[in-house]
Amino acid sequence: MTIADFSLVRKTPVTIVRHSEGSYVKGRWVEGAETQVVIQANVHPFSDYQVFILPEADRTKSWMWLFTADLVRSKKEGTQGYGADRFLWDGEWYEVMKTQKFSMGVRDHYEAKCARIELTPDAPSS
Repeated sequence: MTIADFSLVRKTPVTIVRHSEGSYVKGRWVEGAETQVVIQANVHPFSDYQVFILPEADRTKSWMWLFTADLVRSKKEGTQGYGADRFLWDGEWYEVMKTQKFSMGVRDHYEAKCARIELTPDAPSS
C-alpha cells in the first residue's frame, strides 16, 4: 500500500472530533468517548454544479470536499456503531456525510463529502 502524499496540493491541519464506538447500557444507546485527531487534508467547497446535482433538500447546505491520506469516518449504524467525524472549518462545523476509500496502490487516500451542521440547540459549540 502506498499512501498519497498530496505533494502537488496544499494541505492544512484539520482537527477531527471523533466518537469511539457506542454501546447499549441497560437498553439505552450511549455514545462513545469523544477524542480529537489532527489530520492533514486538502479542503475545498463543492462547485455550483456539484451542489445542483444533490437532492433538493441538501442544496441549501454548505458542502465541502475533504481529501486526505488519514482515516475519516462517516456515521456507522448498528450495535457497534459510532457517530460521524466532525470538524470546524472557517468558523462553521461540518460533519462527514459520505466517505470513499481509494486503494489504488499509488494514491491511496480518503475522499469525504461533508455538510455544514445546521445550527440547533444540540450542535457543537466549540
